[in-house]
Amino acid sequence: MTNTKIDQIIQRMAEDINDKSTPEGRQAASELTKKTQKRRMIAKYKADKALALMHPEEHKTLYDAAYDLLASDARYANVDTIND
Repeated sequence: MTNTKIDQIIQRMAEDINDKSTPEGRQAASELTKKTQKRRMIAKYKADKALALMHPEEHKTLYDAAYDLLASDARYANVDTIND
């Protein structure tokens, strides 16, 4: 990369940081983050459903393994009893 190209990248980064330091910029960044997270969540859900349809046995094996691994994590252990 040339110095000019690097300087342009640094300038864009500085502008981006400055844009996000205003209340309007933070709000816009927050809205974009929400939309991105929702898109990722929906994509994961659709991929999970597709995997379950195409490979039901492998999907069940993976699901059960993940469920059991999460049970050993204190953040998710006994989550079924929280609402009792």
